[in-house]
Formats: sequence, C-alpha cells, structure tokens
Amino acid sequence: MSNKTTVATIFALNYYSKGITMLESVNKFNPDIELNILISDKVENKEKFLNDALIKKLNVKVTFLEDLELRDFENLAFKYDMVEFCTCVKPKYLLMLADEYDKIIYLDPDIMVYAVLEEIQNLLDVHNIVLTPHISGTIEEGISPATDFLRNGIYNLGFIAVKNADVVKIFLKWWHKKLMNYCFCDSRKSLAWDQKWVDFVPALFDGVYVLRSPNYNVAFWNIQGRYISEKNTYYVNNDYPLVFVHYSHFNINSPNYLFYINDGLNLLIEDRRDLSKITSEYVSALRSNTNESYAKKKYRYNYYDNGEIVKEAHRKLYNHLDTETEEYNE
Repeated sequence: MSNKTTVATIFALNYYSKGITMLESVNKFNPDIELNILISDKVENKEKFLNDALIKKLNVKVTFLEDLELRDFENLAFKYDMVEFCTCVKPKYLLMLADEYDKIIYLDPDIMVYAVLEEIQNLLDVHNIVLTPHISGTIEEGISPATDFLRNGIYNLGFIAVKNADVVKIFLKWWHKKLMNYCFCDSRKSLAWDQKWVDFVPALFDGVYVLRSPNYNVAFWNIQGRYISEKNTYYVNNDYPLVFVHYSHFNINSPNYLFYINDGLNLLIEDRRDLSKITSEYVSALRSNTNESYAKKKYRYNYYDNGEIVKEAHRKLYNHLDTETEEYNE
C-alpha cells in the first residue's frame, strides 16, 4: 500500500453544495490530499453523478451505498432518520478506506477548511486516533451549556482522524457494531448518534490524541472566547491560524444567523461582527456550488416507494418490532 492521505465525508444528495464546498476548501490548501465521498442516499443515475463537473474537477472518488458491503443497508435507512443513518455508516466507510490509505481525515460536509491539515497528518505519525472535544476549556456556560455535552458527547464527530493500524481497525469494528443498533438521537437512552460511543474511546483504545487547539472545529458550541480576524492572507482565531470552522445548523436561506436551532438557541452574525466576513464567503461558496437538481432532491429514504412520507412514528414502531440484527457480529 502506498503512503497516502485522504479527506472523506458522507452526505445525502441534498447536501451536495455543502459537501462539495467543504472538499473544494480542502483542495485549495491541501492539493496533495485525495478526496472521497460516501453518498448516503439512493442515486438513480450514478453515471450522471460521477460525471458531475465539480466531482471531476476535484477528482473525487465516490462510493455509493451499494459499494459499502453493508448488508441490508435499506433496513438501516428505514430504522434511522437521515442524520442517524449518515453517522451510523461512518465506521464501516472508514474501515473500507483503511484498505487504501495510511491516514484518513473525516470531515462533516458542513465544514469549511482555511489552512493546511499538516498538523493532523503529523499527529497520525505518532497517534492512532485524533479527536476534538466540543469545548477545550473550563467554560461552564455559553451558547451551549456544559450539560449539552453530557447528552451529546464529549467529542464532536464532525471530525475524526485515524491511521491504518490494527488497533484502529479493532476500534472501527467495535464502533460499527454499536452503531448498527444504537445510533439514535435519544437522550432518554443516553444516545446521541455516533458521538456518545466515542466517549469510551480514550479509555478502551491506545494512541488516542485529543486535539484541544482552538483553531480546529470552531462552531457555535465553542465560539464563546474565540474571535476570528485576518492576518496577511489567512484567518486567525485568537492568534492561532484558523484551520476549520464547523457551520453546524447554518442555513443559507437565513444567512444573518451563524446558526439557528430555535428562537431561544441561535446566534445573529451582527452580534459577532468578527464572523461576518468568513460567513459571507461561505455563503458565496455555497451558492456558487449549488446544483438545483440536488438542492431540491428529497432524501429518498424519507419516503415509501408510493411516495408517502415515512413518519417518525413509523420508524419508532419498526424499531420496537425489529430484533437486533445479525450483520453485526463481524
């Protein structure tokens, strides 16, 4: 196997513009890193997608669900909602990529990269797994109170980096097995997608590095105390070179908000003027990469074959009746 690094992401077709924008930003600063996508949706015309101008321009390697060797993936797509499903297939996808790459950096599609990823690659020379915590200081209350992370997990899995090592493959198989049945967002069961399981990882596996630098995974949950400014030709965050921002819950149709979850949980850009320019640039990039046919695409696994919507109650009933599946003894 050659010594290669990839940045990989997972998204449904309606996240096309975000996913492509993220990969484009990676390529701008890291042209030697190969790019990979797993499309977690039903693609009717695969040849058309593979011949998409931006896919070809960035030389992106595309994996479809049928290529993942995940038995009965449509069962999982019915069992889980879109976000749950996208996150539940992550370990299996990373495991597949480990057959080809030495270093794998996973980034969510709603991330924007502003610098080289060299530090992460260097960390993987000496560590097996690199994680970023939701918060990296002793801030108890901010936009997101500390209790949120008791529910949602210590680490944000919009980013994870791993290298091709035996312990990593053991970790990914363990994580995969858990997520086949327990990748719900359900605080009553102490579950939060793929994230809560990774709270165990530093205790269970060797070579885990927690990347606490404030220039990584900047997002609404840790923005308090982090301020963005320009220095020469690049952005800095409290004098640290800004590496990537996670635009979680950002809506291009409401660009005045850094994020909007509800009337009580949001952040207006005008309240953080330092974020104005990078957010404006992000909006421009999303718009320039918008593909109307994908932007209007409905997530296929939200609908039955007859076009009726799959309601949350249907999924809950199915999960109640479904016994724990087998695959999952790998």
